[in-house]
Amino acid sequence: MRVLILAAGYGSRLKPITNLLPKCMIHINNTPIIEIWIRKLINLGFKEIYINTHYKQDVVIDHIHKLKNLNNFVKFFKEDKLLGTAGTIINNYNNLCDQDLLLLHCDNICEDSLIDFLKCHENRNKKSVMTLLSFHTQYFKNFGMLELKNNIVENFEEKPSFSNSKIANGAIYALSKKCVHEIFTKHNKAKDFSKDIIPKFLGRISNYTTNKLLVDIGTLDNYNKYKNYNFK
Repeated sequence: MRVLILAAGYGSRLKPITNLLPKCMIHINNTPIIEIWIRKLINLGFKEIYINTHYKQDVVIDHIHKLKNLNNFVKFFKEDKLLGTAGTIINNYNNLCDQDLLLLHCDNICEDSLIDFLKCHENRNKKSVMTLLSFHTQYFKNFGMLELKNNIVENFEEKPSFSNSKIANGAIYALSKKCVHEIFTKHNKAKDFSKDIIPKFLGRISNYTTNKLLVDIGTLDNYNKYKNYNFK
């Protein structure tokens, strides 16, 4: 399995911090968030970690190239223009098509080890082609909310005005080779993964709900709340 870390965005919700730094380089407990993820993924045994870059990409690449024993695991997809969270997969299909793919957003920090999540994907329902990590929340207006049946995602609504569900999309996905191929061949105009891809796979997405802390660090409120937190 390979990894794709989505890290190309402008981080507009984190201004003025991101006037100088790309979002993936903001520091949590004195370490750039992208580095926290890379170290975690290498410790999990991943050998190929792809990162898409765009905004202030030289800052990201220069930092990672200086990380001893880490930089050899990392390759970059440099985007001249933002392709969207689904567009990056489609544009780089030839590099990603022959293995399952772990897809995550750099600014979603999660204390879950992901070990059980990956096991859940490996042992998923036969009809599932994707596994999604979810979490409990009361703040349905801020997240994509899930309706589950037998732990399969049957319905999904992005930031609804009302929801009976308390299970939200954590935006960490394990995609089978079949799923990656189907995205490329049937949905190759897609831009946003949540809006353009997830609705096309309802009924074929297995769910893993974590009880560990998961935080979207991409807002000033959350960043100020968790910037000194020791995420593992």
